[in-house]
Amino acid sequence: MICSFLPCLSWLLCNRVWKSRRDLRITLYIRSRKWNVTKLQNLDIKNKYKKNIAQKLNEIDPSPDTELEWDNLKHIINDVAHDEVGVRKNTKNAGWFDEEFRKSIKAKNEARKKCIIRDTRTSREEYIKRRNEARKICRDKRNDK
Repeated sequence: MICSFLPCLSWLLCNRVWKSRRDLRITLYIRSRKWNVTKLQNLDIKNKYKKNIAQKLNEIDPSPDTELEWDNLKHIINDVAHDEVGVRKNTKNAGWFDEEFRKSIKAKNEARKKCIIRDTRTSREEYIKRRNEARKICRDKRNDK
């Protein structure tokens, strides 16, 4: 009797594993905010941040559900940090990612879309040409930096 359920059981287990892997892949790509923590070195902003967190924590009602409590705490901290501290700006590519590079990437993407829609020799050659131009501009900008 147990042997007749084994294929069904193994199928269910495999589907469960694949579903959890798929969920894991989806959650890996969520970008987190990077707070501008250098603002907290200013004592006025630091005290205002502490005061606002304490005030919002006192406003919420305690609930018996711990998941709800953690979720509330997370939202309070994130909201106050967004208001008081702010998000750090990405300056990693600021030196070389300029308008010229942006235009070349846009032209490359448009050529790629044309190549995907209608895969002909000329559209493929156009895409390869635009891709090589974008790579060259990127390489030159990074080396000049």
